[in-house]
Amino acid sequence: MKKWIYYNFISFLLLVMPIVTACGMDTHTSAADQFPPPTVDGNMTLYFGPSIKVEALSMIHRAKKVCYLTMYELGDGDIIQALEDAHRRGIDVKVIVDATEKHSQSSALQLEQAGILVHRYQIRGGISHIKSLLTDDSTGANELIGGMNFGAQSWENNDASVSIEHAGSEFAALFARDWEESAGSSAPDVVSTTLLYDQRIKPSLLSMIRGAKHRIVVEAFDLTDRDVIPAFIDAKRRRVDVRILLESSQQPNVRTADLLQQANVPVRYYNPYGSEWLHAKMIAVDGASVLIGSANFSYHAFYINHEGDLFLPNSAKFAAAITKNFDVCWARATDPQSK
Repeated sequence: MKKWIYYNFISFLLLVMPIVTACGMDTHTSAADQFPPPTVDGNMTLYFGPSIKVEALSMIHRAKKVCYLTMYELGDGDIIQALEDAHRRGIDVKVIVDATEKHSQSSALQLEQAGILVHRYQIRGGISHIKSLLTDDSTGANELIGGMNFGAQSWENNDASVSIEHAGSEFAALFARDWEESAGSSAPDVVSTTLLYDQRIKPSLLSMIRGAKHRIVVEAFDLTDRDVIPAFIDAKRRRVDVRILLESSQQPNVRTADLLQQANVPVRYYNPYGSEWLHAKMIAVDGASVLIGSANFSYHAFYINHEGDLFLPNSAKFAAAITKNFDVCWARATDPQSK
């Protein structure tokens, strides 16, 4: 109950309360104004945009013993302050950041100066791109995982993450693996059908596309994989309603859009409200199965980077929320041929 009171109050401040200025009411519309509200499905909640920050802060504040963060871009001052506060409360705070992301390097130094243990994860030829927060409270372990970075400007992006109460042991196991690997030691693989990482992601994605019978909606920052694009085209040929929304700032998506349009697959570019990106990497199939996480639909994501996704084969509520967000974006999106 306390968690939801806290969430509703902060959400009101971040997402609903108008900003009063000397000239009156600011009526500027942002992407955050259009996001679906948090969607609950069992012990999981799907968040979009700034509400992810609210949940992350709440999890860190509620932590009783542990707070383990693995993040590609870490730069938000409120998050860093919350981690430092947790450390001062005696919480076991450990942080893994990508070894190349510039904002994360600055944040890592600040955290280390506060006495927090930080590992910089060096991925040969790639990046540690996963976005995962694991904490505990009086009820057990809690996990937040998805596509949203914790950068200072990340929260306005069209992106989503999932929080899980009473999270399974695989999330702690993956952090333990990454902690050892980032220190230069080897660690055992983690086996899970829900938490997918690295080369385990693409087979599930292809299985979803190839098994689709009615509708596929996709929001993709980067869609370039040579097996995934033909899979979408083949689904369209099977008379599946396939619709794909791409981030226009990513130059490789231009060729992807051309290929899809040549095959009569409906594709559009995300039209930003401001300076935000379509940063999501998610797909909903037949109103039931969902894949959401850090992995772009690209060769680098599937074979080189360190990535983490959730595969949920039976989450109609999440599929509906993703489809709702997609439909809002699709209605104002841009035809690639007009670029």
